[in-house]
Amino acid sequence: MEASVQIDGTLQAPRLAGTAELHDGRAAVPALGIELREARARLSGDGGDTVRLTGSLRSGTGTLRLDGEGTRRPDGLSARLTLSGERVKIVDTAQLQAHVSPDLNVALADGRLDVSGALTVPQALIRAQDRPPAVQASPDVVVRGREVADGAPVATHADVRVRLGDDVRVDAYGFQGQLGGAVRLQQRPDGTAAVSGQVAVAEGQYTFYGQRLPVTEGELRYAGGPPDNPGLSITAARTIGSVTAGVRLR
Repeated sequence: MEASVQIDGTLQAPRLAGTAELHDGRAAVPALGIELREARARLSGDGGDTVRLTGSLRSGTGTLRLDGEGTRRPDGLSARLTLSGERVKIVDTAQLQAHVSPDLNVALADGRLDVSGALTVPQALIRAQDRPPAVQASPDVVVRGREVADGAPVATHADVRVRLGDDVRVDAYGFQGQLGGAVRLQQRPDGTAAVSGQVAVAEGQYTFYGQRLPVTEGELRYAGGPPDNPGLSITAARTIGSVTAGVRLR
């Protein structure tokens, strides 16, 4: 890391002039199973109220780029950041592997965080094994020692369009197949989330009582409601002679 920086002003209103640069940074994220490498970042200021940040890093075969700036204002801090990249590996575990190509804009102003743009998922593999449902704690259970965040939470608004690419696959709960489609994810400052769009089964099969049934129809439809309440239409069936047998979920 290299830096040539002059800081003046006060603790409440510091002013930065010069640059600070990071070269060839590396970091492992064991929880996600990924390693970030070739990280580069440059923070610069001209002594005014605005500082600028640019940088990039590699994960898997992809590169993530960022570009932004922050400005000190009388009423607080405002900032903007753009994130772009192609096939950036974001997780590589036994249950989930995924690469994303983001084109996102992040803005902070007046105590509100806004996230907008598009996110393509060119490759993903979701694996899961049958497991008993998690036991939820009773509402009157009190957890001692839990840290409470200081200060008021930042209101977050999100409006992101997510598109599934040609290599998004699922191997879970008897289903093996490929998914496609696109959805729009929205989060309001009050914390409520809404999803619209559809996710379809491009091809797949469902194992039911030891029998592998081709999925002839498969679709999750979101009509602007919460993400855990889609419309469901799935049919897995096999025809033998004049008899068609299978499973249908609605």
